[in-house]
Amino acid sequence: MSQSNPAPYLTAVGSKQRLLYVKQLGNGENPLVFVHGLSATHEFFGPLIDAAGLTKTHKIYLYDFEGHGLSPVDSASEPSLQHHVEDLLGILQKFDLEQATIVAHSMGCLIAEAFATQHVSLFNMMVLLGPLPYMLFSGGKEIMHKRAAIIREAGVVAVAVAVAEAGTPADIRNKNPLATSLVRLSTLAQSSEGYASASISLGECDVNINPRQFLFKTLMVVGADDKVAPPMAAGNLALELGEYTSRFSQVWATDMSMKTCMLFRRWC
Repeated sequence: MSQSNPAPYLTAVGSKQRLLYVKQLGNGENPLVFVHGLSATHEFFGPLIDAAGLTKTHKIYLYDFEGHGLSPVDSASEPSLQHHVEDLLGILQKFDLEQATIVAHSMGCLIAEAFATQHVSLFNMMVLLGPLPYMLFSGGKEIMHKRAAIIREAGVVAVAVAVAEAGTPADIRNKNPLATSLVRLSTLAQSSEGYASASISLGECDVNINPRQFLFKTLMVVGADDKVAPPMAAGNLALELGEYTSRFSQVWATDMSMKTCMLFRRWC
Protein backbone atom coordinates (compact mmCIF):
# COMPACT_ATOMS: atom_id res chain seq x y z
CA MET A 1 0.00 0.00 0.00
CA SER A 2 1.37 3.42 -0.88
CA GLN A 3 0.67 6.63 0.96
CA SER A 4 2.60 9.87 0.49
CA ASN A 5 2.28 10.85 4.14
CA PRO A 6 1.23 7.82 6.20
CA ALA A 7 0.08 8.46 9.74
CA PRO A 8 3.00 8.12 12.20
CA TYR A 9 1.13 5.56 14.30
CA LEU A 10 0.92 3.07 11.39
CA THR A 11 3.37 0.21 10.86
CA ALA A 12 4.27 -1.22 7.44
CA VAL A 13 4.13 -5.02 7.53
CA GLY A 14 4.66 -7.88 5.11
CA SER A 15 6.03 -8.00 1.59
CA LYS A 16 3.36 -5.56 0.44
CA GLN A 17 4.19 -3.14 3.26
CA ARG A 18 0.53 -2.80 4.20
CA LEU A 19 -0.04 -0.07 6.77
CA LEU A 20 -1.63 -1.30 9.99
CA TYR A 21 -2.09 0.07 13.47
CA VAL A 22 -0.05 -2.09 15.86
CA LYS A 23 0.08 -1.55 19.63
CA GLN A 24 2.53 -3.11 22.08
CA LEU A 25 1.94 -3.61 25.80
CA GLY A 26 3.68 -5.38 28.67
CA ASN A 27 7.25 -6.39 29.43
CA GLY A 28 6.99 -10.16 29.75
CA GLU A 29 8.97 -12.62 27.65
CA ASN A 30 6.07 -14.67 26.27
CA PRO A 31 4.48 -13.00 23.21
CA LEU A 32 0.70 -12.81 22.85
CA VAL A 33 -0.73 -11.66 19.51
CA PHE A 34 -4.42 -10.70 19.44
CA VAL A 35 -6.60 -10.90 16.31
CA HIS A 36 -10.03 -9.27 16.53
CA GLY A 37 -13.17 -10.08 14.56
CA LEU A 38 -15.44 -8.40 12.03
CA SER A 39 -16.59 -4.89 13.04
CA ALA A 40 -14.28 -4.88 16.07
CA THR A 41 -10.88 -3.33 16.79
CA HIS A 42 -7.88 -4.09 19.00
CA GLU A 43 -9.76 -2.43 21.87
CA PHE A 44 -12.09 -5.45 22.01
CA PHE A 45 -9.44 -7.28 24.04
CA GLY A 46 -8.72 -4.45 26.48
CA PRO A 47 -11.01 -5.61 29.32
CA LEU A 48 -9.69 -9.18 29.10
CA ILE A 49 -6.06 -8.07 29.13
CA ASP A 50 -6.63 -5.81 32.13
CA ALA A 51 -8.75 -8.26 34.14
CA ALA A 52 -6.33 -11.15 33.58
CA GLY A 53 -3.28 -8.99 34.30
CA LEU A 54 -1.58 -10.13 31.10
CA THR A 55 0.72 -7.11 30.79
CA LYS A 56 2.56 -8.31 33.90
CA THR A 57 3.49 -11.65 32.40
CA HIS A 58 3.49 -11.23 28.61
CA LYS A 59 4.61 -9.04 25.75
CA ILE A 60 1.36 -8.16 24.01
CA TYR A 61 0.80 -7.22 20.38
CA LEU A 62 -2.58 -5.87 19.31
CA TYR A 63 -3.49 -4.62 15.86
CA ASP A 64 -6.42 -3.45 13.78
CA PHE A 65 -6.72 -5.47 10.62
CA GLU A 66 -7.10 -3.73 7.29
CA GLY A 67 -10.03 -1.32 7.06
CA HIS A 68 -10.89 -1.58 10.75
CA GLY A 69 -10.16 0.77 13.62
CA LEU A 70 -7.07 2.86 12.90
CA SER A 71 -5.86 0.72 9.97
CA PRO A 72 -6.78 2.18 6.57
CA VAL A 73 -8.28 0.31 3.64
CA ASP A 74 -5.73 -0.80 1.06
CA SER A 75 -7.41 0.39 -2.13
CA ALA A 76 -5.06 -1.74 -4.24
CA SER A 77 -6.14 -5.07 -2.74
CA GLU A 78 -9.15 -7.27 -3.42
CA PRO A 79 -11.21 -8.62 -0.49
CA SER A 80 -9.47 -11.78 0.69
CA LEU A 81 -9.07 -13.65 3.95
CA GLN A 82 -5.62 -14.70 2.74
CA HIS A 83 -4.56 -11.05 2.79
CA HIS A 84 -5.36 -10.96 6.51
CA VAL A 85 -3.31 -14.14 7.00
CA GLU A 86 -0.37 -12.51 5.22
CA ASP A 87 -0.72 -9.40 7.39
CA LEU A 88 -0.58 -11.53 10.55
CA LEU A 89 2.58 -13.19 9.26
CA GLY A 90 3.98 -9.74 8.49
CA ILE A 91 3.44 -8.64 12.09
CA LEU A 92 5.22 -11.70 13.50
CA GLN A 93 8.12 -11.14 11.11
CA LYS A 94 8.25 -7.39 11.80
CA PHE A 95 8.72 -7.96 15.52
CA ASP A 96 10.75 -11.19 15.22
CA LEU A 97 8.15 -13.24 17.08
CA GLU A 98 8.60 -16.99 17.30
CA GLN A 99 6.55 -19.49 19.29
CA ALA A 100 3.84 -16.92 19.87
CA THR A 101 0.44 -17.54 21.40
CA ILE A 102 -2.29 -16.28 19.08
CA VAL A 103 -5.54 -15.12 20.69
CA ALA A 104 -8.37 -14.62 18.22
CA HIS A 105 -12.08 -13.85 18.21
CA SER A 106 -14.82 -14.73 15.71
CA MET A 107 -13.60 -13.94 12.17
CA GLY A 108 -10.14 -13.55 13.67
CA CYS A 109 -10.27 -17.26 14.53
CA LEU A 110 -10.50 -18.15 10.84
CA ILE A 111 -7.50 -15.91 10.17
CA ALA A 112 -5.56 -17.59 13.00
CA GLU A 113 -6.54 -21.11 11.92
CA ALA A 114 -5.54 -20.46 8.31
CA PHE A 115 -2.29 -18.93 9.53
CA ALA A 116 -1.65 -21.99 11.70
CA THR A 117 -2.24 -24.28 8.72
CA GLN A 118 0.36 -22.38 6.69
CA HIS A 119 2.88 -21.55 9.45
CA VAL A 120 2.46 -24.13 12.21
CA SER A 121 6.09 -23.82 13.38
CA LEU A 122 5.53 -20.21 14.51
CA PHE A 123 2.94 -21.23 17.11
CA ASN A 124 3.24 -21.99 20.79
CA MET A 125 -0.48 -22.06 21.50
CA MET A 126 -3.78 -20.83 20.08
CA VAL A 127 -6.76 -19.43 21.99
CA LEU A 128 -10.00 -19.18 20.01
CA LEU A 129 -12.84 -17.08 21.44
CA GLY A 130 -16.14 -17.81 19.75
CA PRO A 131 -14.58 -19.60 16.74
CA LEU A 132 -16.68 -19.49 13.60
CA PRO A 133 -17.21 -22.75 11.71
CA TYR A 134 -14.89 -23.00 8.70
CA MET A 135 -17.85 -23.53 6.40
CA LEU A 136 -20.20 -20.70 7.29
CA PHE A 137 -23.81 -21.32 8.15
CA SER A 138 -26.13 -22.16 5.27
CA GLY A 139 -26.33 -19.18 2.95
CA GLY A 140 -23.50 -17.42 4.79
CA LYS A 141 -21.65 -16.41 1.62
CA GLU A 142 -24.76 -14.84 0.12
CA ILE A 143 -25.60 -13.06 3.38
CA MET A 144 -22.10 -11.57 3.64
CA HIS A 145 -22.20 -10.33 0.06
CA LYS A 146 -25.63 -8.79 0.59
CA ARG A 147 -24.42 -7.12 3.77
CA ALA A 148 -21.43 -5.67 1.89
CA ALA A 149 -23.72 -4.28 -0.82
CA ILE A 150 -25.98 -2.65 1.78
CA ILE A 151 -23.00 -1.10 3.56
CA ARG A 152 -21.54 0.30 0.36
CA GLU A 153 -24.88 1.82 -0.57
CA ALA A 154 -26.13 3.10 2.79
CA GLY A 155 -23.14 2.95 5.16
CA VAL A 156 -22.55 0.91 8.32
CA VAL A 157 -25.47 2.63 10.02
CA ALA A 158 -27.75 0.43 7.92
CA VAL A 159 -26.53 -2.77 9.60
CA ALA A 160 -25.32 -1.64 13.04
CA VAL A 161 -28.50 -2.49 14.95
CA ALA A 162 -28.88 -5.92 13.32
CA VAL A 163 -25.21 -6.78 13.91
CA ALA A 164 -25.42 -5.80 17.59
CA GLU A 165 -28.55 -7.86 18.18
CA ALA A 166 -27.24 -10.90 16.32
CA GLY A 167 -23.90 -10.78 18.13
CA THR A 168 -25.28 -10.31 21.64
CA PRO A 169 -27.32 -13.07 23.36
CA ALA A 170 -30.79 -12.09 24.53
CA ASP A 171 -30.00 -12.52 28.23
CA ILE A 172 -26.99 -10.20 27.91
CA ARG A 173 -29.08 -7.61 26.08
CA ASN A 174 -31.62 -7.72 28.90
CA LYS A 175 -29.16 -7.73 31.81
CA ASN A 176 -26.58 -5.37 30.37
CA PRO A 177 -27.86 -3.05 27.62
CA LEU A 178 -24.46 -1.36 27.61
CA ALA A 179 -22.96 -4.45 25.97
CA THR A 180 -25.29 -4.08 22.99
CA SER A 181 -24.47 -0.39 22.76
CA LEU A 182 -20.75 -1.15 22.72
CA VAL A 183 -21.15 -3.60 19.83
CA ARG A 184 -23.27 -1.08 17.96
CA LEU A 185 -20.74 1.71 18.57
CA SER A 186 -17.88 -0.50 17.42
CA THR A 187 -19.74 -1.24 14.20
CA LEU A 188 -20.59 2.41 13.59
CA ALA A 189 -16.93 3.35 14.05
CA GLN A 190 -15.80 1.28 11.05
CA SER A 191 -15.30 2.68 7.58
CA SER A 192 -17.95 1.52 5.15
CA GLU A 193 -15.47 0.13 2.63
CA GLY A 194 -13.39 -1.56 5.32
CA TYR A 195 -16.41 -3.33 6.76
CA ALA A 196 -17.78 -4.24 3.33
CA SER A 197 -14.45 -5.64 2.18
CA ALA A 198 -14.02 -7.71 5.35
CA SER A 199 -17.57 -9.04 5.01
CA ILE A 200 -16.80 -10.30 1.51
CA SER A 201 -13.53 -11.82 2.74
CA LEU A 202 -15.43 -13.69 5.43
CA GLY A 203 -18.08 -14.87 2.99
CA GLU A 204 -15.55 -16.12 0.45
CA CYS A 205 -13.17 -17.64 3.04
CA ASP A 206 -10.53 -18.23 0.36
CA VAL A 207 -8.15 -20.16 2.61
CA ASN A 208 -7.39 -23.74 3.50
CA ILE A 209 -7.80 -24.74 7.15
CA ASN A 210 -6.52 -28.11 8.35
CA PRO A 211 -6.91 -28.54 12.13
CA ARG A 212 -4.97 -31.81 12.05
CA GLN A 213 -1.81 -29.78 11.45
CA PHE A 214 -2.22 -27.84 14.70
CA LEU A 215 0.47 -29.59 16.76
CA PHE A 216 0.20 -27.18 19.69
CA LYS A 217 -2.15 -26.50 22.57
CA THR A 218 -5.52 -25.13 21.53
CA LEU A 219 -8.07 -23.59 23.88
CA MET A 220 -11.55 -22.71 22.67
CA VAL A 221 -13.91 -20.54 24.72
CA VAL A 222 -17.47 -20.18 23.48
CA GLY A 223 -20.58 -18.46 24.73
CA ALA A 224 -23.19 -20.95 25.88
CA ASP A 225 -25.87 -18.98 24.00
CA ASP A 226 -23.76 -17.89 21.04
CA LYS A 227 -25.84 -18.35 17.90
CA VAL A 228 -23.09 -17.31 15.47
CA ALA A 229 -20.39 -19.56 16.98
CA PRO A 230 -22.31 -22.21 18.95
CA PRO A 231 -20.58 -24.64 21.35
CA MET A 232 -21.41 -27.56 19.05
CA ALA A 233 -19.33 -26.02 16.25
CA ALA A 234 -16.37 -25.63 18.61
CA GLY A 235 -16.84 -29.22 19.73
CA ASN A 236 -16.72 -30.38 16.13
CA LEU A 237 -13.52 -28.41 15.61
CA ALA A 238 -12.00 -30.09 18.67
CA LEU A 239 -12.79 -33.49 17.17
CA GLU A 240 -11.04 -32.45 13.94
CA LEU A 241 -7.88 -31.46 15.78
CA GLY A 242 -6.68 -35.04 15.53
CA GLU A 243 -5.48 -37.74 17.89
CA TYR A 244 -2.31 -35.90 18.94
CA THR A 245 -3.58 -32.37 19.32
CA SER A 246 -6.95 -33.19 20.84
CA ARG A 247 -5.20 -34.40 23.99
CA PHE A 248 -4.17 -30.80 24.59
CA SER A 249 -7.35 -29.04 23.50
CA GLN A 250 -10.31 -28.09 25.65
CA VAL A 251 -13.62 -26.44 24.89
CA TRP A 252 -15.31 -24.26 27.49
CA ALA A 253 -18.89 -22.98 27.24
CA THR A 254 -19.06 -19.95 29.48
CA ASP A 255 -20.36 -16.44 29.86
CA MET A 256 -17.16 -15.09 28.24
CA SER A 257 -16.40 -12.81 31.18
CA MET A 258 -14.52 -13.53 34.42
CA LYS A 259 -14.37 -17.25 33.69
CA THR A 260 -12.42 -16.40 30.56
CA CYS A 261 -9.94 -14.38 32.63
CA MET A 262 -9.44 -17.37 34.92
CA LEU A 263 -8.80 -19.61 31.92
CA PHE A 264 -6.18 -17.18 30.63
CA ARG A 265 -4.33 -17.21 33.93
CA ARG A 266 -4.31 -20.99 33.84
CA TRP A 267 -3.36 -21.51 30.20
CA CYS A 268 -1.33 -18.54 28.98
